[in-house]
Amino acid sequence: MTNVLCLYMGKQRTRHTNLLIMKKTFTSVLFVFLFSFCWQLGISAQHLPATIQEGNILHCFDWKYSDIQASLEQIATAGFTAVQTSPAQTNYTGQQKWYDLYRPRDAKIGPNCLGTKADLQALCTAAHAKGIKVIVDIIANHTDGSTSVLADFWKDMSLYHQNGGANDGSRFQVTHGNIGMLDLKTEDSRVQAKFKEYVQELKSVGVDGCRWDAAKHIGVPSEGDNFWPSVIDKSMFNYGEILNTVGGGADGTI
Repeated sequence: MTNVLCLYMGKQRTRHTNLLIMKKTFTSVLFVFLFSFCWQLGISAQHLPATIQEGNILHCFDWKYSDIQASLEQIATAGFTAVQTSPAQTNYTGQQKWYDLYRPRDAKIGPNCLGTKADLQALCTAAHAKGIKVIVDIIANHTDGSTSVLADFWKDMSLYHQNGGANDGSRFQVTHGNIGMLDLKTEDSRVQAKFKEYVQELKSVGVDGCRWDAAKHIGVPSEGDNFWPSVIDKSMFNYGEILNTVGGGADGTI
């Protein structure tokens, strides 16, 4: 089973309570803890598992790509198989709160406050040299709530659902309602094509896996949404965020 440890650089985060949140900056003292964590699991830099599934993921939440790259030696020593970055999608490049990266402006790699496409590629190259895989968080359920900041393609309102807010009491509302931002019609072939292209762009710079944000809010084929089979690259590692339940009493049935 893959284990995930989250290290956070910045203010306290309130989402993803299933992850361990560390508020201090990246220091040698912290890596003593990390090394102990992985040593207890019988993992070391000399014996990193060959696949992400067999190892441990270090969730470098809000870290710049350059900061992750500078810390790869310690990460390898601590025995982590993979690092996970915050969303790489195009966004504002100035000072942001953590949730701003979850309001993307386009389905392309940066720039954003984490760095540029070249920075992400440099991280992947350096990580692979140490036997470490790279996972990137993808936001495919929604875009920023303001159309004025979106890339031109995403300003087309026919790409979005118009069904009010998401509601866990209804599976339809889970997949067709918004969570405070513009909710994408993931069943639309135009949306699927853009995200398929984005996944391949990530793969082209060396990204090994995708973590899908708000995965429960994206429908499945039995619900008339072919997003997942159309977009996912099965040669990459994929996993998604499902908080609480899938909604509408559909757990175990979709």
